[in-house]
Amino acid sequence: MNPPDSVNLSVDNGIAHLTLNRPERHNAFDDHMISVLDDRLREIADRGDVRAVILAAEGK
Repeated sequence: MNPPDSVNLSVDNGIAHLTLNRPERHNAFDDHMISVLDDRLREIADRGDVRAVILAAEGK
């Protein structure tokens, strides 16, 4: 099972930064990763202060 922090979220100056954080699995999408990413995107959508989203990944 993946930890809940497999997708990290931070917001700075209206920009949400989503970072995939499973470099040992090459940040491959599985059901859990998709679920956590969906949760983070919904969290962003519910905020009124986010104007842009950057998706990045840890590792190579």
